[in-house]
Amino acid sequence: MSEEKCLNEEMLVNVSKRRPKFKAGTELANSVNMVDVDSSKDVTEDSEIIKISIRLTEKTCVEVCD
Repeated sequence: MSEEKCLNEEMLVNVSKRRPKFKAGTELANSVNMVDVDSSKDVTEDSEIIKISIRLTEKTCVEVCD
């Protein structure tokens, strides 16, 4: 009778950012939040490398009057 052996690996990454925020009504329509995630996995003879890159971007455009 054969025996089943299992290996589970899990990596959990939590990232948080907090800052005070005030947005006027007209500014809400000009604000965008973006998230970019890139991952790759390299396996060599003696190692395994997992790379994860996360970019959080907030873009806000405000009209400036002279």
